[in-house]
Amino acid sequence: MAGRATYNTNLIESIRTPSGPRQQIVLNLGQLSLPEEKWKTLANCIEGFFSKSKTLFPQDPEIEAKARHYASQIRQERLDRAQERITGGESAGKNLLNTST
Repeated sequence: MAGRATYNTNLIESIRTPSGPRQQIVLNLGQLSLPEEKWKTLANCIEGFFSKSKTLFPQDPEIEAKARHYASQIRQERLDRAQERITGGESAGKNLLNTST
């Protein structure tokens, strides 16, 4: 492995903010085993799972399987973050109640 570069691939989304467009990492895909020319197709397929859009042509089964896997990871991360916000808010509220009693 000496002298050989390794790359991690991130799935990025563009979001609009009051300060202008920004990019944020949606998911670290690690080292993709797909050829680079298929990355855009993978990203589009992942996006399709969230927009519930139908594709005109059938997807490559390998790409669809990877997209389904990554979409599942994204959903889980988003659920975890939402749960942390809810749990964090409740515990902070309990601490405030305890100190004022």
